[in-house]
Amino acid sequence: MAAMEYVFRLAETRRIVLVMDEYPYAARASKSLASTLQMLIDQNKDSSKLFLIICGSAMSFMENHVLAYKAPLYGRRTAQFKLLPFDFFEAKQCFEGFSPTDMATVYGIVGGTPQYLLQMDDSLPLEANIKRSFLDAAARCLRSRAICSSRSCASPPSTTPPSPPSRRAAAVCPKSPPRSGRRPELAPRI
Repeated sequence: MAAMEYVFRLAETRRIVLVMDEYPYAARASKSLASTLQMLIDQNKDSSKLFLIICGSAMSFMENHVLAYKAPLYGRRTAQFKLLPFDFFEAKQCFEGFSPTDMATVYGIVGGTPQYLLQMDDSLPLEANIKRSFLDAAARCLRSRAICSSRSCASPPSTTPPSPPSRRAAAVCPKSPPRSGRRPELAPRI
């Protein structure tokens, strides 16, 4: 945890933004991470210029081990955002090459999860997308769905009210002809 202490020391004199993406993986690998962060935050809360962002897609882990009352980091957050998947119409904006029927099929298969949508290519036929994204042994969608189904991925019912529309994930896609082989450009909107 010397690295975390170093970051906190640097943040004594200047603003530092530290983003810990997929925090659950780091926390599982280092059982002391949450307690170390708790100690460092408590020791430096009055003098630190650190802006710490903790992200995680494993909702049940984030709710039970980061946000829960008994979690070491409880009470140390200043904001919380839950980015929602794209709705059908947001996802559709990124795929001008798909027919309405094909887009409905794509959305029915992958939903609004940006990472899965990035695997789709509207310059290819729907069947080719399905084969490439799900039936190929190296396919990312296939791997992540298999990993998810091998764990307990069901999130407990959230007590957090739904995020307002301004905090929905949104697509940033040019209104141009199909990008012949390029994936759609997706970015979050907060």
